[in-house]
Amino acid sequence: MGEIVNQEHIIEIADDYLATPKTDYAICINGKWGCGKTYLWKNILAPKFMHTSKKVLYISLFGKKSSADIDVSITMSLLPEMSSKVKQLASSMGQGLLNYRRLEWIKEVIPVRTFINFKNTVFCFDDFERAGMDEQSVLGYINSFTEHEGAKVFILINEEKLKDRSSYRKYKEKVMGISIDYQAATNLVIENIFCDFLGNEKYFKFLLDNVDIVHRVYVNSETGNIRILKNSLYLFQKAFDYLSAEESLLAEEYGKSFLNFFLAVSFEIHTGTITKENLTSLADLSENLLQLRVTRLLTQEEGPNYIENFFSKYYSASDLSQPAFKSIFDYVSTGYLDTSLLLRELHELDNTYEPEEIKKLKKYLREIWELNDKEFLELTVQLYEEVKNGKLERLSSFWRLFVRFITLKVDGIINYSIEEIVSNFKSGADIAFNCVGLIDWDLGYAEKPSYQDKTYNLAIDEVHIYYSKISKMINDKAKQGEAQSLIKALQQNMDTFEKVLDRNATDNIINLIDNDEWLAKIVDLDPKNIAITRSIFYSRYRSVNIFDFLNEEKEVLRYLRDNLLSYLNPDIGLVKMWALKQFHRTISAICDRIPAP
Repeated sequence: MGEIVNQEHIIEIADDYLATPKTDYAICINGKWGCGKTYLWKNILAPKFMHTSKKVLYISLFGKKSSADIDVSITMSLLPEMSSKVKQLASSMGQGLLNYRRLEWIKEVIPVRTFINFKNTVFCFDDFERAGMDEQSVLGYINSFTEHEGAKVFILINEEKLKDRSSYRKYKEKVMGISIDYQAATNLVIENIFCDFLGNEKYFKFLLDNVDIVHRVYVNSETGNIRILKNSLYLFQKAFDYLSAEESLLAEEYGKSFLNFFLAVSFEIHTGTITKENLTSLADLSENLLQLRVTRLLTQEEGPNYIENFFSKYYSASDLSQPAFKSIFDYVSTGYLDTSLLLRELHELDNTYEPEEIKKLKKYLREIWELNDKEFLELTVQLYEEVKNGKLERLSSFWRLFVRFITLKVDGIINYSIEEIVSNFKSGADIAFNCVGLIDWDLGYAEKPSYQDKTYNLAIDEVHIYYSKISKMINDKAKQGEAQSLIKALQQNMDTFEKVLDRNATDNIINLIDNDEWLAKIVDLDPKNIAITRSIFYSRYRSVNIFDFLNEEKEVLRYLRDNLLSYLNPDIGLVKMWALKQFHRTISAICDRIPAP
């Protein structure tokens, strides 16, 4: 990669390129995924070109397997101005055309180039490295536009993904006359993203006040990935809006900690930097708001551990400690915002509010040596009654209290029978789950003790297994909420639909929606959104082994494959029928990868 060119220089190069009457080459804008190439095109270059007499077309090469597929995308981009000509042609060819089984007739009977004034058109071909055809074929296709038709062409590419492909190196020079290495300036990246939130005055001001945190975390992530930052700030907005009425909770010092931790966890998760084990250790730190301290004593390791590296990477050297938020960890990793837990964590940070449950647990679990016998017995009875009646709000509280009660029973300090303790802790957790609702599904980091008397070990195993089932039910409930958000987004906002699927990349979320509902909602989409949904599905399954990771979704996919074509008829419109056929073809190809039952 050569010297990085800034935005102003690219605009100047592009202006000179368009002003040159005769060119036979394309301009290549190269950069890592998420560095801002597409944003630069759609928000800077394309609007600028649209103010000229030029027509501007944007074509993604993602998944395109042939030049015919690219023609189809160009055709779809031109449909508004082609529609009257297509209708006239269809009318002249008679009703029989409407029954034609393959809508590819559009590109065959009406070649796309019929509708293009190449010398007056600017093309942008994005996602070059993600095309489903070989690089030589793509370059040959683009070369026919530049060398033979004199069109102005921009290619957005991540050459890092093509460095081992000799065919690309061999043929690129013939097509790409100018190659620019691009990385958006950090201040411009952040400024442009913030502008997306101008309609939310309070959130916009909060971001401006904390731009230093956003800048530091983005730079220190070393990803250069604008997409992650942008999506994270959109996700953070939901939590911010929820808390905006609680002015005391958004005091400067708390808001900064909240935002810092949120963005840091987002980059760690979405770049795959963090392992599942490290996620667990990070989440455990936020139990009861333990402080995220950089100390080797935390794990008694000789070298830096993950927590130390995390802290050093995303916090300034002057920060001796910062809070970790379990609610935020869960929100970023699952998409489910547990607002009750979030409020409690921020209240606890404030040190002016402490829920009664936390106060009692702190006394019983941490400060028990400071209690006299009367206080100890009163608190034991009180907590045991709250357990029996399902009054605790945290599954982790049930578990940690159970472990404490077993320990006291082993040492002969309490008189409850082991059978009674097990029964009440199980039934109490049931009540809390079904009637009150538990605000977490993590059993916490309390150890699972082992005793010589197997009776106690069996009791501990029994309750742990039982609570693990409740934990799964709470998690499943959260996933059901996520699934409902997914199907709602399918009808209202395709960007949100893609984000929900992305944050559930290897979770079987699709199968949580009824098969018939999926079918009805997809068929009800307009052609453009059917095409977008098809692309999203293709992306979801193209890079995973569905049998290993998303096996439960196979029934939904097979149902769509087997029933979608029954909805095709001329009454829904030619373009929509075509879009549904393309969608069916993609789903069928995905199903072909699933092992037979």
